[in-house]
Amino acid sequence: MASIYDDSFLRQLIECGEFCLRKSPSPFAQWSQAMESEMGPSVRPYLETLWSILQEPKRDFLEIRYRLQAKNLDTTSLGPSSPRPTSPPAQEPAQPRARPGWKASKIDHAQKPTSEVPESWATIRQENASYKEAPEGLFSVEYANGPGPVLYAQGGLKFRANEAALRYYFAPILRHVSFKDLVGEAVFWVLLPSTAAIWVFPFVLRVGLWFGLWTTVLLHVACQFVVWKTYIKPLNYLVFFLGNRPLQFLGYVIFFFVYYVDGRLAEAWALVGWFLFVAFGLDHLLGLPLIPVFASLFPLPMSDQALRNVGWYYGRKHGLDVASWTMK
Repeated sequence: MASIYDDSFLRQLIECGEFCLRKSPSPFAQWSQAMESEMGPSVRPYLETLWSILQEPKRDFLEIRYRLQAKNLDTTSLGPSSPRPTSPPAQEPAQPRARPGWKASKIDHAQKPTSEVPESWATIRQENASYKEAPEGLFSVEYANGPGPVLYAQGGLKFRANEAALRYYFAPILRHVSFKDLVGEAVFWVLLPSTAAIWVFPFVLRVGLWFGLWTTVLLHVACQFVVWKTYIKPLNYLVFFLGNRPLQFLGYVIFFFVYYVDGRLAEAWALVGWFLFVAFGLDHLLGLPLIPVFASLFPLPMSDQALRNVGWYYGRKHGLDVASWTMK
């Protein structure tokens, strides 16, 4: 059976499907017969999904690819960072049989259209050739599927959906931002409360020990609400820089000596305690009493909500209807 993990075959399948649909719009039964006549019976398992996609007004190659592949996958990674699972076919994939009006090819998108290829067919080929996933950027992180429908990002942050499901959901924007960057931006965005708390505490501590503690706790809770509610990319750049643990340690060493030299020993040791409290991740306990409140306001846990906020930020930025996105 031809493999949908072979991009060359998949492009031929999409191009042939669009060509048959544009040439003579017809019900699914006639369209599927035309597809099998063109490309052979090996394409039959993919036709129902491809047909439903081709009826939609907006679509691109990446979205079609992930939706076709995700139909057969639950926990398997499909990303460029890991090999795609393939079952060696018993025979070579069936190649399209040439007929007047449709030209079989090896998807050489630089090939100039010939007289046998209609203009609409050449247009389809040029459109599909332009669909590429965005390159990795500043926030890119590694990740791995866990047991069950979960994905773990570098650093241990857990998302309650695997890569295939997430790629399906975010397919419309993966030509604008890489999947690794989407995950990475969510990872850093979740660090906003702890990063803000660890840098603000040494400054407000100068007013007084209890004032510094309560102010920082309230700031931490407020930042949690911001993470659940929205995504602010310029602020995430600050988190990316200030969330660096060695930089935080260096800053606290300097503040410790400043308070120690001033004779404010209680504040100096409070800095040590607060740094260890945040460094070991215990600061997440500050939001536990408010989890029922956040759960009533937002549909997802913080990590998943943050990832969706990042994806919706890019969707709205590029004029997409994010409310229509669905999870597999």
